[in-house]
Amino acid sequence: MLAGNRSTIALVLAIAAVSWQVALIWYPGVAGAYQTETVFACGGAPYQSSGEMQGFETSGTATKDGCTASAAVGQEALALEQDGINSENDGATAGWFAYPPVGLGIVRAQATVVQTQTLGGAYDARFQWDGTTSGVSPIANNVNPLGPVSFDTGPNLWAADFGFALACVQGGGCPRQGGLAPSVFVSDIQLTVGESPGYEPAFASGSGLWSQPGWVRGNDWSLGFAASSPANAGICTESATLNGLGLPGAVDVSASRNEGAWHQCWAPPFSAEPINTTTFGQGSMPLTLNATDAVGVSNSVTKTVSIDNSHPVVSFSGPTTASSSAGTQYVTATGGGSPSGIAQLQCSVDGGPMTSYKGATARVPVSGLGSHVVSCLAENNAVDAAGVHGSSTTPATFTMDIGSPTAGSISFGNIIHGLKCKKVTEREKIPAKWVMVRRRGKLVREHRAAPTKRVKVMKCRERFVKRKVIEVVKVKRHGKVVIVKRTKIEKVPVPPQTVNSSTKRVSYGRGATVSGILATTSGTALAGRTVQILTAPNNQLGQWSQVTTATTAPDGTWSATLPPGPSRLAEASYAGDTTTLPSTSNAVMMVVPARIKITITPHQLPWNGVLTLHGHLAGGYVPPDGVAMRVLIGLPHLPHPYLAQSFRTNAAGAFELKFKAFGGGHGVTRYPVWLATTSNESDYAYGKNSSRHIEITFGRHTPKKTAKGRTIRSTRSADTGSGSGDRSAGDGQGALVLAPTAAGSTAPRLRLADARPATPTVAERPNAGHRRGVRTRPGVSRRRGVLQPWWRCRAGVAGHSSGVAGRLRGQRGRQPGSCVLRALLRRSWRARTVTTLRAAAPTTSPTSIPGRSRCCGSGAMGRPRSSICARCLGASSGTSSLTAVPAAGRP
Repeated sequence: MLAGNRSTIALVLAIAAVSWQVALIWYPGVAGAYQTETVFACGGAPYQSSGEMQGFETSGTATKDGCTASAAVGQEALALEQDGINSENDGATAGWFAYPPVGLGIVRAQATVVQTQTLGGAYDARFQWDGTTSGVSPIANNVNPLGPVSFDTGPNLWAADFGFALACVQGGGCPRQGGLAPSVFVSDIQLTVGESPGYEPAFASGSGLWSQPGWVRGNDWSLGFAASSPANAGICTESATLNGLGLPGAVDVSASRNEGAWHQCWAPPFSAEPINTTTFGQGSMPLTLNATDAVGVSNSVTKTVSIDNSHPVVSFSGPTTASSSAGTQYVTATGGGSPSGIAQLQCSVDGGPMTSYKGATARVPVSGLGSHVVSCLAENNAVDAAGVHGSSTTPATFTMDIGSPTAGSISFGNIIHGLKCKKVTEREKIPAKWVMVRRRGKLVREHRAAPTKRVKVMKCRERFVKRKVIEVVKVKRHGKVVIVKRTKIEKVPVPPQTVNSSTKRVSYGRGATVSGILATTSGTALAGRTVQILTAPNNQLGQWSQVTTATTAPDGTWSATLPPGPSRLAEASYAGDTTTLPSTSNAVMMVVPARIKITITPHQLPWNGVLTLHGHLAGGYVPPDGVAMRVLIGLPHLPHPYLAQSFRTNAAGAFELKFKAFGGGHGVTRYPVWLATTSNESDYAYGKNSSRHIEITFGRHTPKKTAKGRTIRSTRSADTGSGSGDRSAGDGQGALVLAPTAAGSTAPRLRLADARPATPTVAERPNAGHRRGVRTRPGVSRRRGVLQPWWRCRAGVAGHSSGVAGRLRGQRGRQPGSCVLRALLRRSWRARTVTTLRAAAPTTSPTSIPGRSRCCGSGAMGRPRSSICARCLGASSGTSSLTAVPAAGRP
């Protein structure tokens, strides 16, 4: 019997050791690297039990559990005692052993109290452990006086079992023991247990947020899962995090763990609700489940959760106004603004039922005259716990006006052949609509069909004129085919036309009248509509503004007056209404010439004097770089005005200019001076124009009264513009000097101050009392008594032969090369003589005279051609004396 017991214990220990060697084949001697738990046995309250220790008896040795609650304090122990009655075979072994479940291993074993008695000889006691690491530690006989001892295997074990045994080791067996029987007492056993890799906590039964696919939203989500310990150590803590933030419902039962068993914790399944996803952000984020067993080994699993708590928005594209002749119109609605994307759009027209459109875009058809409202809601792909998609907070709306197309015109002046209009009755269809009505005390939506009504509209048509048309036809008369003419009257339509064109020139400070027509493209006149008249200064800036409005007449015509202003572009604009579309006419242009205000000082100055011009451009709209201007002088011998100076105004349009008109000249004459803009400048809002002409006198007058016996000088002024003194002899200017004669003489004598050789003879002829042949320069009054000499050669003056011939009309001696002097003296001159002196033809050709072509031909710019040319009077040598003969009668 004893032999059978010993074999049974050995077989159990061997099987446990083999199974743990298989389970722990991956962990050779590295137990210190693992988390551990401590299992207590027979350690007193609260561990006053054998715990995980299992007893094995033999026929002669019994196991006694002294760790019950009834055991006396200090007497708790697990004992192996030989009964002293039965004998045992050699090798019979009794013991107390602990066997951790698969996945756990004993890494250390300790016993605080170990007592033995009557050991040695036939019986032997020992501590024993088997597994990846195994060992035997004999227990010595420590009966009094030695007292109890402790035991510790030390760390770094990895054993599949641990316990202590009492065995018969006598070769012939162990007879019944008399006296004190052999026994072993062990109490306060502590087993430190580790967990093998691969036996971490496992997760199962995930629900709620964990099991939801796709995008989620909302604040009423739940989360649940259950964790288990494959090593049978028990789950102590459970928790979950979303985007790194802890979720409510964490479980921790570590404080109530049972350290007297391998399975020490019994955590319930994790459950958290409600979970508000709005506090964790938007987009994809990790959801992590955590669990920790009694050994301290933790494990976690992670899943990506996509959160979208946004509200999608809807945008529209399409025409805001459309023509009724264009057919059904479509409004494109596009959803967006959600990370999860758009699942569908729900749209309605004019408050009708919603229509679903899958996807992010929808083409909504709209038709019928009038104003239509399209309303749309968007739903994204995120759902809440109830499966409801996120949607727009409020519907987005889009308004489209479908009306009849209109056409308008604008022009200057009145309209001829206007449309012939009359009122007619037409049927107009009113769009169907949804209304709220009360039925049996409740508000319900009711669809009202599209009714029709009779309306009076103004219909217009073109006017017709009758025209006679003659046709040539063949007819059969008396059996013969003859050709005859037949006359018939046809009606020919005459379209409306405007009298004036699209461009009109208006004086500065004046307005203009514009007129036009407004009608539909089908010919229906639009009466009582407001037309806006828009204008913009013609300076390329496009500064359009409304200047006035006009109301159309029953036949669709209108007229308005544009106020004074700069050159402008004008157009008529119609804003449209619920049944007609807006339209804009063509642009017309009103050209306003610039207003140039100037003053010129002085009005009389020497030939080389300086003119000062002050002025400004009225009306404004001057570009920043000013306006180009020209100073013009009207010279009678030029076909176009003489350009004296070019300049630009400042940014305000003002200018001040000082310049010399001519470098020098002879005589006294008056020329008109004025300013003109260069051309129409694109950035200046006025047309080209010129200022008023101001007469300027060039050359100063000599005194009108002279003392008797004094020298009377000619009224022409010298090149320097002084005109106050005689020129010296031989200066080449041919100054005319009137000097008194010898005593007793009654006739004054004229002489040339310029003494030249080879002066021709002079023939005298008294003036017959008339002023024939006396010519003054254009623009100069004779009443001023100005002496205006004209020395002209018939030949040699380029470009003025016809003018010279006209001036010599009625004179004698028109032989080639003759020079004529016509001098008109002041009326106040007592002598009252007008003397015409004619010099005989020179003996040499005029063209051979030195300096003739320079003096008598074209002079320098600004030098008047009326200058006296003394070189034309003489050809060779000698002197000349001229004698004046008093004329009889009136001068």
